[in-house]
Amino acid sequence: MQAVRDAALLPKVLLDVPLRPGAGGIRAAAESLVGAAAGEGVVWLEARWSAHRPRPHLASPASDAPGAPALAAVLEALTRAGCRRSVGTGLIVDAGPAPEPHDLAAAAVLAAAHAPDGVVALGLEVPDGCALDPLREAATEARQAGLAIVLGPLPRQPTPAAVLAALTPTRVRPGPGLDGPAIGALLAAGTCVELPGPLAGPATAAGARPDQAAHLLGWLLAAGVPVALGGTPAAAADAVDRLGLVADHRAARQLLDLDDAGLAALALDALGASGAPEALKARATVAVDAWLAQGSDAVA
Repeated sequence: MQAVRDAALLPKVLLDVPLRPGAGGIRAAAESLVGAAAGEGVVWLEARWSAHRPRPHLASPASDAPGAPALAAVLEALTRAGCRRSVGTGLIVDAGPAPEPHDLAAAAVLAAAHAPDGVVALGLEVPDGCALDPLREAATEARQAGLAIVLGPLPRQPTPAAVLAALTPTRVRPGPGLDGPAIGALLAAGTCVELPGPLAGPATAAGARPDQAAHLLGWLLAAGVPVALGGTPAAAADAVDRLGLVADHRAARQLLDLDDAGLAALALDALGASGAPEALKARATVAVDAWLAQGSDAVA
């Protein structure tokens, strides 16, 4: 059998994983999440935090917004946990599935105000049939602060081409609009598809089927679309014990017959679509190249 390199040792990027405080609070949740990520070889982690608060709406200016103190605490906890584990961290501020226009705008302002503190992206969702103008305005506000746009499930209407042109997301998640015509739009825009796991094993509680995920991964890779594997957190809040990222890379190798170069390409696709600083991207690229260059007898 040809020797292959151990997927557990491949430097990885984990994008768009929820950060939800549990009984131990936000610090425990951040420590748990970052610790699990470090254990799976993650060099850059982007967590998602919801801008929706139990109050009627976010206020303005951003420094006075009800969500601002909570966001500052999340950023501090995530940064400290990352420093302790030598994992780079960034935060996605999630505007939610269907916020009111004023909430959407306030979430964008809040995210932009905290770009210097570790916010790297604004998360948006486009429900089928919704108007794009409020989302476009929020995306513009975020981009002016240097933030990326991370888009929820790709809808059928508006068309994927119209959505990608209006919002110019860096990454999207699979949705009902991810069909043949959408592939051309994704390729033209250079947009990466976030593919959550699992790629093998039992279905998740949300009903995600591994065979469907693996088929979609193969289809996207064959078309040349950049893909970022997302893993499957085994638990939430302050009890995360594994993220499933190593398992998904191993499953991609086994189910799609990917070689080491194919796994490295997945890691580099995720890295390129991330909000990691350029210096970290450069170091991680060198580390991926080193992983490819070294020999191993581990069958991953």
